[in-house]
Amino acid sequence: MNNGFPTFETYPLAERTVERDRSLSTALVEIVASVSNSQVEDLPPLYDTIDPDVLDRAFERSKECLVAFSYNGYIVGVTGDRTIAVYRTSRPSASGASGNR
Repeated sequence: MNNGFPTFETYPLAERTVERDRSLSTALVEIVASVSNSQVEDLPPLYDTIDPDVLDRAFERSKECLVAFSYNGYIVGVTGDRTIAVYRTSRPSASGASGNR
């Protein structure tokens, strides 16, 4: 039982390492847009979920960072080597079982 928390697939829908000279937060939004077949401007502002400046600065200073959060219906993970992985989320039904109610 997962107590209603979102679960996510084992394998990412997308996984990309972002060059140090690119904005991590900008690349993250572009990757999520690509996965969701959306335009960047159609996505909710990233700052409603996480502070983009803090995200960028954290990964400039340390390779020991690991961040995961939900954004636009996906689980997004960022690792210290600036790899962004995007996973599909799925919410269990009210009964906790998958399938028909």
